[in-house]
Amino acid sequence: MKTIQAAIELVEYGEVEKGLAELSNLLPQATDDEKYSVAEAYYQFGFLEEAKALLISLLDLYPNESELLLLLAEVHIDLDEEEQSIELLSNVEEEDEEYPRALLLLADLYQMQGLDEVAEQKLLKAKELLPNNAIISFALGEFYSGRGNYKQSIPYYEGVLQTEEHVGDINVHLRLAESYAATGLFEEAFTHYEKGLIDKVEIDSLFGYACAAFQAEHYKTAINKLLDLKDMDPAYSPLYLVLAKSYEAEELLTEAKEAVQDGLKIDEYNKELYVYGGKLEMKVGNYELAKTYLLKAREVDHESVEAAFLLSRIYMNEGDFEKVVPLVEAAMETGDEDPQLIWDLATAKKELEEYSDALKHYHSAYTFFKDQPDFLEEYGRFLLEEGLTKEALTQFMHLLSIDKTRIDIEELVLQLENDL
Repeated sequence: MKTIQAAIELVEYGEVEKGLAELSNLLPQATDDEKYSVAEAYYQFGFLEEAKALLISLLDLYPNESELLLLLAEVHIDLDEEEQSIELLSNVEEEDEEYPRALLLLADLYQMQGLDEVAEQKLLKAKELLPNNAIISFALGEFYSGRGNYKQSIPYYEGVLQTEEHVGDINVHLRLAESYAATGLFEEAFTHYEKGLIDKVEIDSLFGYACAAFQAEHYKTAINKLLDLKDMDPAYSPLYLVLAKSYEAEELLTEAKEAVQDGLKIDEYNKELYVYGGKLEMKVGNYELAKTYLLKAREVDHESVEAAFLLSRIYMNEGDFEKVVPLVEAAMETGDEDPQLIWDLATAKKELEEYSDALKHYHSAYTFFKDQPDFLEEYGRFLLEEGLTKEALTQFMHLLSIDKTRIDIEELVLQLENDL
């Protein structure tokens, strides 16, 4: 005799049409329990409308049966019928043993609708009812980390790890590692990445592990993990910047520069790699190559403030003031008001004898550098050259109040006071 279970197995083994036909023939004589089993099978196989119709008919007979309510609610969710699902779940009584599960589903639904506060209340209520339930703790961890509240997620992930290391196919150690890393607790992140990657290596998690190792100053570990990642997927472009930084931290500058070059072969539009390559070349005094990198960074992203800043430093040191002016003015047109760039522009305008503009930019820079002796001296001497003796005297006197060891400035102040 043909049975419901045999028909379900036909579908499971790939004889879908035959299995569905037999289920349709057997349903009129099936018991209510068997009908529920068929509804579950329909849901699992993705025949949502069939599952929905069958569950609705069963709910007419058993209107308060929570298992029916929950399964039909899940069907509605998959059919994008959230309101019907919420209405069903709201009918599950608080005394029902399935009530915490209903709260979890409601939390998902409210979060889908952007009602995060309501979702949070449902999850916390479920936690109150079942404080040691790993699924609920994990759901809270996911909720808070999903909103960027990583610090709040940590105790819930820790709670899961008291009994479980996995929820479904998700490794909880890796989730916890991400939350620790996001809150700046890199040693803790390092530990959990290490545990989470024991049984299965995931590329993104391996990169996270390497980043945590770098931040925790375990540079050799970072290098080793990034090289493993490079072997697994050389096209994973984010690895190269961290690899270069890790090499530099170990004073392996040749390897750091090679990492930059390798990364740019993979991603020729990686602004960060161009900027970092420029920094490395500046560090070893190779300013021509540094300029090449930094100009390329500006070409990729003309709003790159860091590239503009570093280029300006090189041009200033070389006395190439004619290049400083257009560079800084272009940076400022994008809305950047980096104080050092303003000071550079003031100096460049002075050296190019554009004194009116120089005075304007010195005045702007003063807001940021009014307590920096080097700036006060340069600004004061410029004012003096412009014949603004009183204004210059004010800057020199302020400089002396900051650094009383400047005998040369003290003598200059006395001379200016005598001249006034």
